[in-house]
Amino acid sequence: MNAVETQLLSQMLLDHCQGRMMKRLSWGLVLCAAGVLGASHYLGAPVFGNVLFLVLICGLGYLWCGSFLKSAIQQNRPANAVLVPGLRANLMRLTALLYIGCTLATGALGWLLLGHPGYVLLTGGALGVYSLFTSRYAWLNTLPSFIMIVIFSINNRNVTILDVITGLMGEPLLTFLGVIVLIWLGWLGLQAAFPQGGDKHWRWLSCQARQRAMSRGELLNSEPGGGIRWLAWLRGPYNAALRADSRKGADQGRQMAHTLGTTAHDGVTIAYVLISAVVMAMFAHHWAASKDPVFMLVICMTMQGVLMQSALMYISSIISRAGRYGTEQSLYLLTPAAPALAGCNRSLMRTLLFRTLRLWLLCSLGIVAIDIAAQGKLEVRGTTYLLAMMMLPLTGLVLRNYATTQRQSTDWLAIIGTTTMILLYVALALFAQDHPGLPLFWVGSAVGIAALVGLRLRWQHVMQLPPVLPVGRLVA
Repeated sequence: MNAVETQLLSQMLLDHCQGRMMKRLSWGLVLCAAGVLGASHYLGAPVFGNVLFLVLICGLGYLWCGSFLKSAIQQNRPANAVLVPGLRANLMRLTALLYIGCTLATGALGWLLLGHPGYVLLTGGALGVYSLFTSRYAWLNTLPSFIMIVIFSINNRNVTILDVITGLMGEPLLTFLGVIVLIWLGWLGLQAAFPQGGDKHWRWLSCQARQRAMSRGELLNSEPGGGIRWLAWLRGPYNAALRADSRKGADQGRQMAHTLGTTAHDGVTIAYVLISAVVMAMFAHHWAASKDPVFMLVICMTMQGVLMQSALMYISSIISRAGRYGTEQSLYLLTPAAPALAGCNRSLMRTLLFRTLRLWLLCSLGIVAIDIAAQGKLEVRGTTYLLAMMMLPLTGLVLRNYATTQRQSTDWLAIIGTTTMILLYVALALFAQDHPGLPLFWVGSAVGIAALVGLRLRWQHVMQLPPVLPVGRLVA
């Protein structure tokens, strides 16, 4: 690298290192990976611990590569290209070097931990290429779901599709051919992520600017389907609820929830939970015929973890966006229908806590349905019950002082919380399979009781605070 490229790389990485949340996330993943590795070797499951350690550490590396890619894309503007000759070529070269270095490190770590550097190298390279394309084409984010459904459906047979491919070609040949394909796809991905002028480039930049404005709260028309005519029907349930809550005599807590933005309306999340629970239960019942019990257990746990995190996503969206609607909050607090300042906290928190607990209950019923469908009998495993109880304390996060909440552009709570909870649940379920005598129902009940006590204490604390809305204290 020349001096210009070195300066670009060091400046971008330094900017990300100064981000508080990025540092917290990095240290959190490193500590979690070290804990998983140590616990797995202590419990006699080194392979499982090595896999999780590899996923966490390499995932952190690709997270930093993605952050660099995001900054590089923002700098790749036609106006900047005129001022800095060769800017696009330098950004593309730096991005390629970062992803290649991260992929090689992933393969080396896979060789050290699992003994299969080729397969791990191809997996890491595919992840890097995929991130390049998704930075330009957002619709590709749904591709992994379809691939997983197809692979899991084929894997119900006696021989999996991966066994067939690796058996016919072998690791060296498969790695060689895969690297050639990934290099070609990587070059196409770089071309897609770094367009060079033209009307398409300007349209894409304007679309990105709109998305960043939505994430920062500068653009309030961010409800489902906002600005897209053929998705306007998605706004129907929210608009109906808004009309009902705008009438005279409506519940004050429901009215105040609208001042936190469209994400405080849980109708879309409820519909997602119900539909996902039915679909996942059908797939779990279909995959129950699989002859590999470990495979079936991992599939069931993954579906349960994905469904259970819906309530956490709802909480995270409220926390990260509550401070962006100061205009709506100040106007509502000045209306005659607004509650007295002394009752603002009670009205708002009652509604938010009710909606959060309702989502938690629906998610709990959903994972129970998945468990019953997977087992083929009316029985709930202790790990499923414990997962529901482990998520109950997180519902108390909605009880907070939004007047002091900092604005966030990313739902870090959802990312960190979801990843940690799913990993803990998978590790606990696999450990419980080898030790069936664990009192999981008793542990889950203890966690649930402690969570209810914590909710009560948190409620009392919030009730003693001044108005918790970001503009509440100004009105007072």
